[in-house]
Amino acid sequence: GWAAEGYSRSDAGSRLAQDARSRFLAAVGAGEAWMDLAEAALAVAAEDDALVSSSAVALPIEAYLQRLEKMAVELATKRLPALPRGAGPAQVLEAVDAYLWQERGLGTPSGRTQMPGGVVVVHPGVYEDAHHAYLSSVLVKKAGCPAALAIIYGHVMRRLLEMGAVDFAIRMDCRDFNSRPKAVALDLPPAALVRGGQALNTLTQEALVETLRLLKRAYWPFAWDTRSGLAAGGFMAAASALTTGRSSASAGEVAIARTAKHRLERGIWTSTGAGDLVRARAATERLAILVGAQEPLEYRDAAVMFCHSGEPDAALTLLEAFTQTPAYRDSPEAEQRQVQLLLNILPPPLGGSEEAQEPQELLLARQAEERKGLSIPW
Repeated sequence: GWAAEGYSRSDAGSRLAQDARSRFLAAVGAGEAWMDLAEAALAVAAEDDALVSSSAVALPIEAYLQRLEKMAVELATKRLPALPRGAGPAQVLEAVDAYLWQERGLGTPSGRTQMPGGVVVVHPGVYEDAHHAYLSSVLVKKAGCPAALAIIYGHVMRRLLEMGAVDFAIRMDCRDFNSRPKAVALDLPPAALVRGGQALNTLTQEALVETLRLLKRAYWPFAWDTRSGLAAGGFMAAASALTTGRSSASAGEVAIARTAKHRLERGIWTSTGAGDLVRARAATERLAILVGAQEPLEYRDAAVMFCHSGEPDAALTLLEAFTQTPAYRDSPEAEQRQVQLLLNILPPPLGGSEEAQEPQELLLARQAEERKGLSIPW
């Protein structure tokens, strides 16, 4: 056979997932000013693909980057030279809009979310389409969430600036992430925007964060509360599945947990309506890495995913860090109570009284892992 003795497809999937996570960290690790959002977004798609497919072949990140490069080259050599001499930023952006939205056919089939507001959504994955957040899928299917479209637009404009085809940078107006993003020219000299042939990232990391939050909702294997907005999230349902017994859990919670456990333990990849713990955890990990220090609710949500994955040490580190933040002190009393209940059921770390690890240190040291079954009271 072609495989070495002891080799399995799951071994390859795990290795490819780890490679993709490393590429994600490299893409975002230089700080927001130098962040490569397109490469980071493609690394997210590659990691999730490896986690669920157990494929021996990695998602071809370079091929998708070449698609983006082709867009920039076509604009630089064909579309922009056709503009009147002395065309300003407004005319250039009109040409880029026409190329991306009309000629390339990129668009958004929905806004920020398709989940209904003001309710507890039992199956968030029924409403959210994860493909709209994966840059690879958006480039193929021509349909994506506004944040994913912003990443594509920003990357193309960054390359045009590096090629010398334009002399200005842009920011993307994505204030509500509910409609197609609009590019706005920045009044900054080119010398301040390009250093050593590399253009600064003028598109904030918020677009990448937004795509990760869509993935988090799409794969969350528990109910999602939208009564206080999207940020209310799925923490309470996920935590109560661990801190309450079967008799006090709702029939919906039991059904969701059992279905997710069945699918995850058997490697079944069908409808994501019942959730996917592994990809939900991967999304929360990346969010905690990117914005956890500024938005500690991401530490909280990553912690509850680690609880369900049977990783109490990681969960304990993140939950304890969360309790030291204003976000915890400002949380509703019921949420604070659930956090304390989780802390009470978590065992002490294996290292005993060793010095606690910092949240970011823990998250950056972790490697992407292949799927695990849920660990739930029933």
